[in-house]
Amino acid sequence: MKNLFLTAIAGLILASCGQSAQQQAANITKLENELKESGAKGIPDTVKMKALIDAYQSYVKSNPTDTASAMYLIKSGKFYAGTMQIDKSIACYHEAYTKFPGYSKADYALFSEAFLCETEKHDIAKAGPLYKEYLQKYPQGAMAKSAEFELSNLGKPIEQIMEELKNKQGAPADTTASANP
Repeated sequence: MKNLFLTAIAGLILASCGQSAQQQAANITKLENELKESGAKGIPDTVKMKALIDAYQSYVKSNPTDTASAMYLIKSGKFYAGTMQIDKSIACYHEAYTKFPGYSKADYALFSEAFLCETEKHDIAKAGPLYKEYLQKYPQGAMAKSAEFELSNLGKPIEQIMEELKNKQGAPADTTASANP
């Protein structure tokens, strides 16, 4: 049964190579819905997830200038990050914001690349310039405050960051001191 399902998914993907963008998008929607259904039942379906990512990538390859490709790159990036395929995730986010800078979620893609470089790759030298780029391109962006925070705390141990936040909020008055001389 599983082999039959794998064959069907592979057929869908291969068939999508010769399909129109509209047909490919319909297949993607079908796979997304099937994955949601299995998720709602509490059954993680890695086979469908792989098929969906492959369908996203196939769409992007077949339709490199279509703005839906930007959306599929970001969705791929999320899936790859969720499965700890960080290099693939970063590549998807990078492609989304560089090829589609006018896309409504290009700022999300740029921030996500910076954040993954910092938190998962521990590549401060790459993350810093990406956060700066985010702040230059999207100073009013949804994640501008987060980018400022991350940039100002690059390379600091979490303990130091927590201590600095605690000090900024003002330490509560010491009530243990005795009034007795």
